[in-house]
Amino acid sequence: MKEKYEYIKSKFDTIESLGFIKCNYHDKGGPGRMLEKLLVNKKPDNSKKPDYEGIEIKTCCDNSKYKMTLFSLIPNVNNLNFENTMKYFMSFYYLSKKKKTKTNSKSIPHFYLSIKGTNNFYLNGIFKFNLVFNDTEKKLYLDWENISTKDKHHCIYWNYNEITSAFVSKLNYLVLIKYDKFYSCGYFYCKYKSINFFQQINEDAIIKLLKEGKIVILFNISSKQDENNNLVPYYHGIRFEINSNEISQLYKNIN
Repeated sequence: MKEKYEYIKSKFDTIESLGFIKCNYHDKGGPGRMLEKLLVNKKPDNSKKPDYEGIEIKTCCDNSKYKMTLFSLIPNVNNLNFENTMKYFMSFYYLSKKKKTKTNSKSIPHFYLSIKGTNNFYLNGIFKFNLVFNDTEKKLYLDWENISTKDKHHCIYWNYNEITSAFVSKLNYLVLIKYDKFYSCGYFYCKYKSINFFQQINEDAIIKLLKEGKIVILFNISSKQDENNNLVPYYHGIRFEINSNEISQLYKNIN
C-alpha cells in the first residue's frame, strides 16, 4: 500500500506545482472530481469501493468548515425492500405537506433530515426524530414521533457492525488533500496544497463520534417522474458525514 500512496503522492506533487487550476466541474464537489481525474484518471461515480487500488481519495477546502461524506448506508425499516423503504421516508413529506411552511408549494416532494448525537430534528412541526444508541443490541435507532398524537415508532435502525463495515470497506486507507479556491467568471479555480495518508482505522471511534454528534447522518431523498409521469422517490443518499478537521480521530496512523 505504501507504494500506491507514493505513486499518488508523486502525481500530487506535480499537480501542486501548477498552482491554481481551472476546474471543469461547476458544483461544490467539482474540485474533488477534478483532482481524482488528474491523479488517477477516475470518472465520477457513487461506488462503495475505494477510488484507487484500495485507497479512497478525499478533498476538502482549507479555508472553511467542510463536511466530508464518509459513506452512504440505508437503514433497516420493517424488513422493507429498497423501493418501499424510499416510499416510507417520502411518506413523511406527504403526511406533513398540508401544514403551511416556507417551502414553495411547487417544490419537488422530498425528505431531508440532518441529525446527530442527542439532538432532535423537527419536520414541519409535525414529526420529531431522534437517535437512540442501544449498546446491548448493538443497534443505532432513528426513532420518530407524531408530535400531535404522541404516536412513537422504534423501527428504523442500523446495526453497529453494518456501520463499521461500510466505513472499513470504503475508507480503510484514505488520502486527504486540501485545497484553496476562488470563483471567477462561472468557474472554480483550485490550488491543491497538502496531502495526508490515513491508515489503521480505529473502529471503536466510529460509534463514539456518532454519539458525540461529530458524525452527522444526512437523509436526502427527492422525487422524479417515471415513464408514466408519476412522481417516484429519487435516492440521493443517506450519508454519514464528518467535519474534515475531525477525520484524524478515526485513524491510528497518519502520515
